[in-house]
Amino acid sequence: MPTKSTPLGVILTIAATGSEASNSCVITKADENLKRFCDNDINRARFAIENPELMMTLPPFQTACGIIDIMSHSFERYFTPEKENDILTDYLCEAIFHTCMDCGRILMKDPENYEARASIMVASTLSHNGLTGMGRTGDWASHFIGHELSGEYQSVTHGAGLAVITPAWMKYVYKDNRDKCSS
Repeated sequence: MPTKSTPLGVILTIAATGSEASNSCVITKADENLKRFCDNDINRARFAIENPELMMTLPPFQTACGIIDIMSHSFERYFTPEKENDILTDYLCEAIFHTCMDCGRILMKDPENYEARASIMVASTLSHNGLTGMGRTGDWASHFIGHELSGEYQSVTHGAGLAVITPAWMKYVYKDNRDKCSS
């Protein structure tokens, strides 16, 4: 496990990856079709510039893929094996789900909607900074499969892979989380 890193700053150009707040990074070795992640607090950015205007020219496909990644990060913490549910953490996840769905619909029709871009940006930050996983064990099966898929097939965007994988995963985990599926 690495113990030091070059200080990192980011300029957010897509709300998806959580690079502005996450302790994770993905290392790609394209010539070997390999993707690996490293979760370590030394990966956290020292500063981040977040300006919704920098995302207004994103194609709808990339916007949608980013939104799926945000939701997936929160799904994998929301549907947790811990049965001691934390109400605040559940509500944070649910707010992210609603924000992504509502603002995603807006952005598909109006890609330059500042408020929707800003809200998606904040949802990304909250989904990735650890708050939605407080006191929980995340189930990262979808992400692990997604990384393998996009590592093997570089044409598969991470969010697009998650859009296929996550619903199948949810069919499995909802059975142990029926109380959350009724709301």
